[in-house]
Amino acid sequence: MPIKNRAQFFGSQWDLDLLSKNLGGRRAFSDIDAMTERRGKFLLIEFKHRNAGKIPIGQAILLKRFSELGDGHATALVVWGEPDRPVFAQIYNRGECGNRFAITEELLHNLIRGWDAWADTPDDTANSLGG
Repeated sequence: MPIKNRAQFFGSQWDLDLLSKNLGGRRAFSDIDAMTERRGKFLLIEFKHRNAGKIPIGQAILLKRFSELGDGHATALVVWGEPDRPVFAQIYNRGECGNRFAITEELLHNLIRGWDAWADTPDDTANSLGG
C-alpha cells in the first residue's frame, strides 16, 4: 500500500527497540521497508543510505533466512542510495547473497517489473530477479 500521508506515516512509527526488549539474547525486530506478494511469491526490499556500508549481521542473517523460504519464492533486494536515486543493490535468493552491483533507477524499475512478470506466472523454472 503506498504511503498517502507521509506525516501520518512517520508519526505512527512504533518503537522497535522497546518491543525488542521482549526477545531473548541479542535478537531484535527489524523493520521492512517494502514487501509485496503475488501467487505465493514474495519480494522484500530494504533501502539503505548510500553511506550505510555493510548490512548489519543480524539483518543479513534475517534476509538470508527469509530468502530460503518457499524454494526460491522469497527474494530480498537491498538497495543503497538516496530516496529514488539507487546506487548499489544486492539480491538474496535461495539462501544465497549475491555480490553488490551498481544500479540505476531504470534498472531497479526493470528488476521489479521482471520480478512481477515472473511472479505472475505459474512456471517456477526461472529465478525471481533474473539471477
